[in-house]
Order: sequence, then C-alpha cells, then structure tokens
Amino acid sequence: MKEFLTLKHFFLQHKGRYIWGIVFLLIVDTLQLVTPRLLGLFTDALLAAPVDRAHLYRYIYAILAAAGGIALFRYLWRLYLIGTARLLEKHLRELLFNHLQRLSPRFYLGHKTGELMAHLTNDITAVRATLGFNIVMLVDAVILTAVALTMMFTTVDARLTMLAFIPMPFLALGSKKLGRGVYSRFMKVQESFGGLTNTVQENISGARLVQAFSVQESEKIRFLRSSEEYMHHNFHLYRLWGLYDPLIYSCAVISFVLVLLYGGGMVMEGSITIGDFVAFNGYLGLMVWPMLALGW
Repeated sequence: MKEFLTLKHFFLQHKGRYIWGIVFLLIVDTLQLVTPRLLGLFTDALLAAPVDRAHLYRYIYAILAAAGGIALFRYLWRLYLIGTARLLEKHLRELLFNHLQRLSPRFYLGHKTGELMAHLTNDITAVRATLGFNIVMLVDAVILTAVALTMMFTTVDARLTMLAFIPMPFLALGSKKLGRGVYSRFMKVQESFGGLTNTVQENISGARLVQAFSVQESEKIRFLRSSEEYMHHNFHLYRLWGLYDPLIYSCAVISFVLVLLYGGGMVMEGSITIGDFVAFNGYLGLMVWPMLALGW
C-alpha cells in the first residue's frame, strides 16, 4: 500500500470528484432496485383487480422516471470517476517521465528503453483502469449486493433468499483460484509487452545500422518472435480469464432454477405473491453484475 502514498496529493486534490462520483453511482444503484419492486407491485395490482389505464400509466411513468434517472446519474458518475482516472493517468505519466529525467546514465545502461516505454504506456494504463472503472466495480459489488440482499430478505422471503445464494460459496472459491492464475499470467503479458516494445524501439532508432549491416531478415525474425511471445502470453491469459464469465453465469442459472422450483411452490401455496416472486427474480438478476464486478 505504500506505493499509493505517491498519489496521496492527487487523491486529496481530487477527493471532491471521487466523492461526487461515488454519490452518483450510489443513486444509480438505488434506482436500479426500484424497477423490480415496481414490477412486483404492478403484477399484484393487476391480479387483485382490473387495472384502469390511469393506474397503468402511473407505473409506466414511474419506471420511465427511474430509467431516466439511471441514465442521467450514470453519465455523471462516468464523467467524475472515469474522467478523474484519465487525469490520474496523465499525472502518473508526468511523474514517471520527470523521474526518468533525473536518473543517472548508469541506470539506463542496465535497463532497456523498450521496457521503460512500456512502463510509460501499458503499465500506467493498467493502473488507470484499477483506479477508475475498478472503483465502480468495487462500489457496485459491495453496495448493490448489500441493498439487494436487504430487499430480498425483508420484502420477499428469507428462506428463498438463502436458497438462491447456495451457489455463491462455489463462486467465491472459483474466483479465488482463477484470480491467482490471472495475476501471474497478466504479469507475463506485461513483461512480454516490454520486450516487444524494446525490439521495435531498437529497430526504428537503429534503422540505418540495420540496413548498413544487411541484417533486416534477422531483425524481422527477432520481431516476429517477440510478437508471437506477446500473443502467446495474451492467449494464455484469456484462456483462463475467459472461464470467469461462464462460471458466473452458471452459478446464476443454478440460482434461478432453485428459485423457480422453490419459489414457484411458495406462490402456489400462497406463502408469497406472484408480485413478490417477480420482484425477487428482478433482484436476483441484478446480483449477476456485482458478482462479475467482484471477480474482475
């Protein structure tokens, strides 16, 4: 965590943008939970008695208002959180460039130019993603999950909620195992990108020497090897990373099947209303994204 002390001044300078961005994000999460509840209430009202058009329009207007609020505040949190992450990327790149300017010539004898260029481009982009969209994922994973669970426990049925979350421990265990492998493979991708950048830099800056000694073919082979190594490590990474979405959706499908079996029986017994069942499935659908965000 000590590395983040380097960014302390930046965070303090832009804390207002982060705070407002998170506030707007929380508003979006809250509004997302309104729609399933409205659909549930409308379903119960529709079954209880004939619904006139005025009653129908009230629900439609409420859902449209929630959708409009989600669109507006989603734009605002992107403007503040993702925009601030871009400012952070610029700030980090300037810090690193100024630091490189102060280093001794001996440092450059032991470090390849391409690797330093990779730090200035690819690595800083990864940091920007971590402190930008990943903040959104973290807030969604914690807040949306907590509020949705509260709504499911308090407004529908605790037993049905606990049943729906039976697959979640397996999801957490699978995420943990996949995460370790993704981390090690991602490091290899970053290293191979540094090697590829170095090969390109050497050939462009030394183009005259390459032509003078007629070694174009050997340099071409060296570049193709670097490019192939970078491609290989990326494929190696995404073969593992690609398992995560299927894992999430498999757990979600199991949850929906359990809810349909048990919840359908509760509706037939009269333990819960059809509206509660509709709202519960809406909340459960919203839980898929926080689970994906948590893993990412």
